[in-house]
This record gives sequence, structure tokens and C-alpha cells, in this order.
Amino acid sequence: MYKYNIYVGMFDKDTKQQKLSNQDFLNKVRQVMREHKNTDFTIYKCKGHYQHIDGKIVCEPSLNIEVIDPQNWTNELYINSIKRELCELLNQESVLITKQQIEVL
Repeated sequence: MYKYNIYVGMFDKDTKQQKLSNQDFLNKVRQVMREHKNTDFTIYKCKGHYQHIDGKIVCEPSLNIEVIDPQNWTNELYINSIKRELCELLNQESVLITKQQIEVL
């Protein structure tokens, strides 16, 4: 069984500021997850520290979306389509997805 974490910064990649309200941003993330048939996930607010392609380092409000043993996630093209859609919809430079093997007790 696997746990995936999706890390998304809430600042716009061009302005380096938050353009969407927390609720609007959260709703867009939920929309992407539901469109990809992910109905079971947990979202945490956190602070992300990122270095942009232009070298600027930012500390920004971020979301960590945690998904445990989701269907279809064995397909890397499927995972990349979620990343691409989040980047486009939220105007992000990148989205980080990690995978960790877990044991459920």
C-alpha cells in the first residue's frame, strides 16, 4: 500500500503572491481531485519554502494533499496529468508529488 503527498504552493508563479482566497484555492484543488476520481484524501495547510526557476526563494502558504492507496496511481501518466492540471489551473511553476510505501494497521 502506498501514500502519496501532493505539495502545492498557494502563491501565483508570476506575481509570487497569493491571488486566490484560501477557500477558492481549496475548491480548485478539490475539483481536480474529484475530476480524477480521487474521493478519499486529506488536505493539510502548511508553509512551503521553494526556490523558483529565477532563483528567488519564497516562503508561502501551501497545501499538502495526502492520498492513501488511490486507484489508477500505478500509472505515471495519470499522476503527471494531475500535476499538469494543478499547475495550469493554479498557475504554479511546479507541484511536488511523493510516494511512500506504508503499512496500515
